[in-house]
Amino acid sequence: MFMPQLGNQHTLRLKRISWFLVAICASIVLSACSVTQTVSQVSDTRAIQDDFDAASRLQTNMFAIDRANEAISSQTNTAQIMQANRGLMLYQRVINGVNSLESQKAELIQNGLWANLQTLKAMSQWQIGNKEDALITANLAIKEAQDLQGRDMVLLNAIPSLVANDEAFEMLEDLKISGNKDENAFKIWQRATALYEKAENELSVIIDNVAHPQLQFYLQLSRLMVVKNWEESFDLDLCITDSCEDIRMAKNEQSKVYFEDLLLSRYKATGSCDAVMNSSFYQFWSLKIGTFNSSKGTFKKVCP
Repeated sequence: MFMPQLGNQHTLRLKRISWFLVAICASIVLSACSVTQTVSQVSDTRAIQDDFDAASRLQTNMFAIDRANEAISSQTNTAQIMQANRGLMLYQRVINGVNSLESQKAELIQNGLWANLQTLKAMSQWQIGNKEDALITANLAIKEAQDLQGRDMVLLNAIPSLVANDEAFEMLEDLKISGNKDENAFKIWQRATALYEKAENELSVIIDNVAHPQLQFYLQLSRLMVVKNWEESFDLDLCITDSCEDIRMAKNEQSKVYFEDLLLSRYKATGSCDAVMNSSFYQFWSLKIGTFNSSKGTFKKVCP
């Protein structure tokens, strides 16, 4: 069986891009599951769901390790790699588990489970870095799954944007490591920022058509990460046009607007300013974004 392994670079990539997203995604995807199942299906699908949930929790724990250890020691780094490898093993088990149920496809569709299992599979493929497989699974599920429900449909449609974000981030990480500043590096940077633009635009369209509060939060947070990655790509000093600084400033302002949108969504869901401002995602992103009042200033009017 394929067993993915992580080195330090990939560990940090997972931490940077999806430490918080996948934990939220787990609760969304798993809550969409039907209860109309045979005894056999209960056992099989529960095992798959448990593996996905456990993998997402490991990624959240990786972030907790980072927050508790700003200066990462070799011991902490080893712990991260061990947790990440365990998480990847669990995601691979999800993929294998879903594949093993192929012969029960008709019955699973009838019981409203097939599309949800395909969503778990696609998200797991994305998490272990099998981006092309994730796109294939998502596209096929959208075309073929007769039991496709709202939340599954939204997440499957979001896969291309999540993949585009990862691809851009990886391209720019390679540039950082190489230190290249030549014309080819500039072209790579251009391709990466085009992917960020694609991901932002596609996520914005999806968000505008989503009413589910937790799913909207997940997608808004995904979009914020995309735009912040885009803004930080200018730190490579590869942009050589006259509009570089204007674009960077625009992305900085956009990240603040998206952060406010995110905070307002959480406020609407909880009805409490304290609940929002004491949350881990608020503390992380307010530090990352800095003075986050956008030109709108909406959230500060609600929670001064």
